[in-house]
Amino acid sequence: MTKNKCIVVLCISSFFKRHLIEVYPMLKKYSDKCNADLIVHDTPPDPNFRHNLMSQKLLIPGLYKKYEHILMLDLDIFISDNCPNIFDDLIDDNVGFSAVENPINSNEYKYICEHVWGIPHTNHMQQNPYTGTINNKIKGINGGVMYFNSSLIADLLRQFYFDDSTKWCEDTAIMNNEETPVWWIADNNDMFLSMDKQYNYQMFYHLSNNYKDLIGTYKGFKGKLYRKASQKLPMFVTNNIFGPRYKESVSDAIDSSNIVHFAGGFPYPYFKL
Repeated sequence: MTKNKCIVVLCISSFFKRHLIEVYPMLKKYSDKCNADLIVHDTPPDPNFRHNLMSQKLLIPGLYKKYEHILMLDLDIFISDNCPNIFDDLIDDNVGFSAVENPINSNEYKYICEHVWGIPHTNHMQQNPYTGTINNKIKGINGGVMYFNSSLIADLLRQFYFDDSTKWCEDTAIMNNEETPVWWIADNNDMFLSMDKQYNYQMFYHLSNNYKDLIGTYKGFKGKLYRKASQKLPMFVTNNIFGPRYKESVSDAIDSSNIVHFAGGFPYPYFKL
């Protein structure tokens, strides 16, 4: 019987191709649990690079339209052995897209803006991707874990991607990514479902609650050393530079969630594989 579900990971660079060797068994185990095909997309969705690779995620639902239900995962996620079948929580006739919304009014978000990103607590993701005007109802989403119903949203995303008249297309420095338009399109077509954060539990929020000292480490000398060496020796650096307290924080995050996302470049937990 043909499966109508798939899990897609985008794997382009040599770094992520090496990383994929380590995480592939975890991804395959989870796709089998979900009765979904696992697809490694290893070429740019748009070979002409009309927009950057992040933006090209908008084309994935159209490329795999033979699957009605598509889960797209970033490769810096860790899936807990206890993670349930995510499709069971998301599939609905009226849901075209689901992702975790940014907690823009929370103290966590304010702390991360200041201490990780080094930017004021303002949300540029609140710009309308068509006009560029500020819309306060836009929260923005994190694209590390995204669900698409291709039959509902694939054509809308492709049409937007190739539309030269939008502010998103014009303002590449600020708006050229997939997160703002996919949320906007889904919400304005009444097909957006806010995903439970347990399916995209972002590591920097976890650290901001209980392990602020590790954020300081990441921004300090050890963090600079990590970022410089991690492209060539990621497993060695992760296991040896941040030490037991980081391992403790990672284990705590994994034990308390379904999918942990190491967004922002925080060290991936190879020691948990």
